Amino acid sequence: MKRHVWGFVLCVLCWPAVIFVPSGFTQPHYHLGPQWVTGTGIYVVVEETAYFGNDLLGNRVLTVANIDGTQDPLHAWVNQDFGPDYTVKCDVRMDTWLDENDFSRGGVAARLQTRGTSGSDTQDRAINLLFHQNLSNVEYLNDLVAWANTDDDTYPWLVGTWYTFELSVAVQTASGRVYRRDAGPEGGDVITLKPWTFTGRPTGFAGITGSNVQGYVASFDNFEVFVGETSVFFDDFEGELEPAPQTVGLRPEWMSGEGGYWIVNGGVLYGIGTSRLDPKKIWFHTEIMGGASIKADVRMLSWHNDHDTTHPNDYSRSGVALHIQPAGRGGGRQPDPARGPGEARGLNMLFHENIDTVEFLDDFQAWANLDDNIIPWDPGVWYTFEFRSDGTVVSGTFMPKGKPEEAFEMTPWDARPIPPNRLNGFAGLAASTVPGEMAAYDNVEIRDGAGNLLFSDTFDEVVNVTDWSLH
Repeated sequence: MKRHVWGFVLCVLCWPAVIFVPSGFTQPHYHLGPQWVTGTGIYVVVEETAYFGNDLLGNRVLTVANIDGTQDPLHAWVNQDFGPDYTVKCDVRMDTWLDENDFSRGGVAARLQTRGTSGSDTQDRAINLLFHQNLSNVEYLNDLVAWANTDDDTYPWLVGTWYTFELSVAVQTASGRVYRRDAGPEGGDVITLKPWTFTGRPTGFAGITGSNVQGYVASFDNFEVFVGETSVFFDDFEGELEPAPQTVGLRPEWMSGEGGYWIVNGGVLYGIGTSRLDPKKIWFHTEIMGGASIKADVRMLSWHNDHDTTHPNDYSRSGVALHIQPAGRGGGRQPDPARGPGEARGLNMLFHENIDTVEFLDDFQAWANLDDNIIPWDPGVWYTFEFRSDGTVVSGTFMPKGKPEEAFEMTPWDARPIPPNRLNGFAGLAASTVPGEMAAYDNVEIRDGAGNLLFSDTFDEVVNVTDWSLH
């Protein structure tokens, strides 16, 4: 296995103590090593799976997610002086993409100058080589100054596919090339860009650049810096922690199943789909006997609608869940050291398939498919889910957050009584099955069948594990 330094190491000999800190505190690197500095957005090292391309189990990559739609450059960089002239090499994959949009972008950066030294007190700026705007374009960018707009930038590429970027800066000239990682630079599927003369940025850091579209995700692997022909820095994001944590900042009352990554940031929980593994759930750790309910605000930051052919629309889904049975219960797959902790199955109330559907699901069994539950909704908007079970059937209320006058009462799913293997279980949240799709969650309330409040979480506190240490 590849090895490199990570920011945290877990003490496996003792139960971790936790402390709570205000939501304004953001763990600056999550699982990145201490040599990295991050800007706006979420940066988390995730475990790849065999379900994502041809990557082997156990490979880790850096995932960068735009959580608030900022149009500022989205950068992470190595806090090390490599001199003015060097080459940045990194594998890049766009996991989500909004075509024909100027703010769709992702790639590598050089000569990065941080806010206060870049000519801006609020933004980090760099020379970049990026996927940009459409599925046929790679291009240089001097952040907030100019695009290269050279005629030879045409390069057809695919979402969900790894490409290797090489960007060199020497004096005031940028040069670069991009090629499919699996083919290599001699494989024929390569573009060598015409050198571009830029202004300013005489020196600065080496790094990567994420997407400027809210909810969109890019992944990075095998980051390397060369001075001349000599490799002077390398990070494959493998680290030494086994396995890669799936939650960051959550209170200890939450438990996690297989797939997906859950990050608390700025008073909101984000669920990031990084593979096709299904289902992806977290749940309150106390089992509820008989009836229960869960109420939560949910917002889809990115969505693959029914016109999308890259990912079948059925995999677009996120919401809340009851009667969750962890791995090995209720038909869920048993834990497997080679594949992770196993599936957690339950009953769900989800955004599903298109922006006209909110629907019930019995995991791996059946969708409700109730014709009168056609509910228009929009990505980027907060909605309140209230999902209820009386131990026999499930029902739900769906409304735009703070607008009870627009509440929609879903038809109870009485055509499919709760099966015996779902009579009890846990209450929690469900994330998307589409790689790169992201949902936000807030204001969770979990109650028993009598309406008694068992647990609530506004995610205003970030949990810091105190017996992890930098090394």
